[in-house]
Amino acid sequence: MMYWTEIISNGAKTYGESPDSIDELLAVLARHPLNRSFERAFVKDLGNGAKRFHGNFLTVAHVFDIRSNDPEIINRLVAAIRANRRMPTSRSQPSAARQMRAIRTHYTRRRGSASKPTRLG
Repeated sequence: MMYWTEIISNGAKTYGESPDSIDELLAVLARHPLNRSFERAFVKDLGNGAKRFHGNFLTVAHVFDIRSNDPEIINRLVAAIRANRRMPTSRSQPSAARQMRAIRTHYTRRRGSASKPTRLG
């Protein structure tokens, strides 16, 4: 089997710059908590042994989108993401589901108060 790794984006880069290496992403994962609003997408199974790694960080801009079927790369990234999610700063964030409920509640309340009739006179 032929192994491949595709780095679509890795790091806060401007258009045309080369993305950071996977080793750089591993270093950022060791120091900065992931933003849990991406937690459903951190690791996604693409089938045939391939995985997609996608997310961003809470305290630093370093978006990443990496796809691979290389078991060594997959194992390293999965282990680093698991370790990152155990960080106290990561665990103290509200989950993605809780964040989405808060956003929906905020907009529902805004829309609800704006749609109430206003008394004139």
